Amino acid sequence: MKKILGTAMAMTVGAMALTTATVSHAADSVNVAFFLEWATPNQIAKVDKAYDEAMGVDVNWTDFSTGVQMTEAMLAGDIDIAYSQGLAPFVTAIQQGAPLK
Repeated sequence: MKKILGTAMAMTVGAMALTTATVSHAADSVNVAFFLEWATPNQIAKVDKAYDEAMGVDVNWTDFSTGVQMTEAMLAGDIDIAYSQGLAPFVTAIQQGAPLK
């Protein structure tokens, strides 16, 4: 179980580092949205500052109660990455022409 959890965290850190490569070069920090109520392995790495170390920038975590709020924050430019945004809010935003990746 520990090996699976460790592998999952390493993959998540790597994916976030690749996803935010452009942002990390242009900014001193990255703003990440997440659901506080959803206990996920990434929260351990968040507390340990593993994302900050892997990306080489400060990672600012902001909790949201809905994926729609995350989408709105991303469109406003307040959030760079939405972790666990949810499929429905993401698909709806894309269908409406939002420039999200």
